[in-house]
Amino acid sequence: MDMKRPLSLMIGMIFITSLIFAIGLPASFLDYLKSQKYTLIATDIESFEEGATRSLVLAGKNDFSPIFFNKFFLFTVDREGKYNIYPDIVEGGYEPILVKYLFRTGKIYLIKSFSGGSGGYISFTLFKFNGMNVQRLITDKSVLKDFKISGKFEKGLAAIVYVNGRGLYRIDLTDKKDFYIKTGVYDSKGNFLLRDDSLMPNGISDFEPQKNDVFMISTSISGAWHYDRLVDLYIYLKLDKGRLKLIDIDVAKSVVF
Repeated sequence: MDMKRPLSLMIGMIFITSLIFAIGLPASFLDYLKSQKYTLIATDIESFEEGATRSLVLAGKNDFSPIFFNKFFLFTVDREGKYNIYPDIVEGGYEPILVKYLFRTGKIYLIKSFSGGSGGYISFTLFKFNGMNVQRLITDKSVLKDFKISGKFEKGLAAIVYVNGRGLYRIDLTDKKDFYIKTGVYDSKGNFLLRDDSLMPNGISDFEPQKNDVFMISTSISGAWHYDRLVDLYIYLKLDKGRLKLIDIDVAKSVVF
């Protein structure tokens, strides 16, 4: 199955990283952010049918580093400066962005940040905003909870990947025979030597909206060490009446070693 599509096939995509709309925020709210030592990251102003104008504001705290945010907060703010706060909207990280996608079925917002360390993983929250409330649709944690990825080594230089306990993909490891023998994972006869035969699922490496309200989540699973990445998994989900439904899971043997 090949459902990857260029983003240009969507109705539209707007990166909300400019602070140009900060001038439209009430002074009392800006004073509050300053008093709490929040860093203003991005804002978006929406108008609704009743004529009300409300703003979405992404702010963070970078108490320990000027480039790493240890906490993120999402605010909804009205003209008078009254606000609702959604703490821990995503995990702390680097290079946060707020993106608005204009689908045929409506507007969807995405907040994403990049984790620290060498994994290159992301944290994200996909949500809708109706002028009063924020409805969280999917997060990196909910994906990994709903689609439990696991695996184990097998005798004969092979491994199997499971999704929600069901076998999904068998991996031929014979191309890594010399490496695994040298590192003591297998012997020359293909017998597995380690005490723990479990594979290691990794975090989410990418999240890409596709055409027609379909979203693709990329993740992977590793062998004896995290750098020993074995397969990449692509999970396709469709947003239907506010709920996400699984469409398909593609698996590809990783070329990274």
